[in-house]
Amino acid sequence: MKKTISGVMLLTVSSFIIKLLGFLIRICLTNLIGAEGAGLYQLIVSVYALGASAAVSGIGVAVSALVGANPKESASIVKTAVIISTATGFFAFSVCFFKTDLICALIGDERALTPLKIISFCFPFTALFAALGGYFNGKCDVAYPIAGQIIEQAVRIGIIFIFAAPAAKIGIGEACAVAAAGITAAEAVSAVYLAVIFYRKRPYMSYFRFRPGMIASVSVPAALSGWIGSALHTAESVIIPARFAVSGIPHYKAVAGLGIVKGMVMPLVVLPNILITALATVALPSVSYAREHNRMFKIKHSASQLMRVCFTGGFFSAVIFFCFGDELCLSVFHNREAGALLRLTGFVSPFLYVNILSASILVGLGLQRKSLLIGSLEGIIKIILLYLLIPKYGIYGCVIPTLAGGLFSCLLNIGAISSRLGKPVFPLKTALVPALGCALSCFSGTLSKGIAAILVPPAVYFITLVAFKAVGLSDLYGFKKNIS
Repeated sequence: MKKTISGVMLLTVSSFIIKLLGFLIRICLTNLIGAEGAGLYQLIVSVYALGASAAVSGIGVAVSALVGANPKESASIVKTAVIISTATGFFAFSVCFFKTDLICALIGDERALTPLKIISFCFPFTALFAALGGYFNGKCDVAYPIAGQIIEQAVRIGIIFIFAAPAAKIGIGEACAVAAAGITAAEAVSAVYLAVIFYRKRPYMSYFRFRPGMIASVSVPAALSGWIGSALHTAESVIIPARFAVSGIPHYKAVAGLGIVKGMVMPLVVLPNILITALATVALPSVSYAREHNRMFKIKHSASQLMRVCFTGGFFSAVIFFCFGDELCLSVFHNREAGALLRLTGFVSPFLYVNILSASILVGLGLQRKSLLIGSLEGIIKIILLYLLIPKYGIYGCVIPTLAGGLFSCLLNIGAISSRLGKPVFPLKTALVPALGCALSCFSGTLSKGIAAILVPPAVYFITLVAFKAVGLSDLYGFKKNIS
């Protein structure tokens, strides 16, 4: 248990560093190339995410879960994964590099041609890093993948800080090409680093058994989930500027709208989920091990505790975004419209946090297909609502799809976990009290001015939690005891 808890602590601190570095990259690029450039970069990143999903093909999740559940088979599992990931990585490279013209036609912007050709070279390295990183996560030796991610972000920042500004003077396409080169170089360096570490610490293996069937049983559903999820996210990025254009908005303004939504608002919304991401990473092998040894009560108790963390932290994030969204976006991105959008979109935070954690728990419980179905339905709902609402409400038509999709997925995830465990993992008080505190805090924030506007909303939120006995000192001990 100590190893798991230290893993969570390490993941939390390192996730903060990694996300902060990634956020610095986003700020630097956005301030250099503006909202339109951020929109073009988002289109490129959407294609990159789809290609990375094809390259990784669920290998990292499969290796983490299988190594956690079958530690004696770890050598055969990881070596099989490396062989498979090499093939999938080169497949993704070939499609992206040789079909770039078709991809640019599909996303509706030819300026992405050169960046996409550059970024295609990263996919073999992405796949290798996923396979080796899954092995270390399954062993709860999370320090090595973390170090690789930090190295990756540092390389990206270095390339962007040195070359992006001169490239931006030529054009936003050239600046995005530099960003693509940064991604490719960073992925290569981090994958080589992790390969060296694995070679030095590779597990003893008296014999090698090629285990594609074992890996496929977990990786195929996870891969389908990744492919469909990435495809739906890419479709979102394409449909947003396309539906803006229906309203008569010029193409460059439509791309700028995408930059505000995906390049400014959503990175801020996702930034605080550091602890949840850390818990989800460690929860996967832990839940797999507990299921393998029929310790379902432990999973149920820990899942309930973690759900409470998600809702409590998520609604507090919503308070911060609602009360300080304008100031955040003005100070970081110098964009007032993004601030107004952030104030509303921030209410998706509790659902987002629950969905991140639930995805890992479902995979650990062997419910990969159900997780795939829920994620797919969420994406489809968002796309349908975006298609219908953006022409009528403009950029604010992106808020309702985000909230509706997050809530829908959250309810289905909780229901699936409760059904599998035979007991509910979601006492109603877990969400109602933080939601009440959020409402009271946001209301008090609108009435407060000056220094009170900073101090009153968080105070009201925590007073509400304590008054209704939603949190207490005993929860900290219980959380530590049941985390693994």
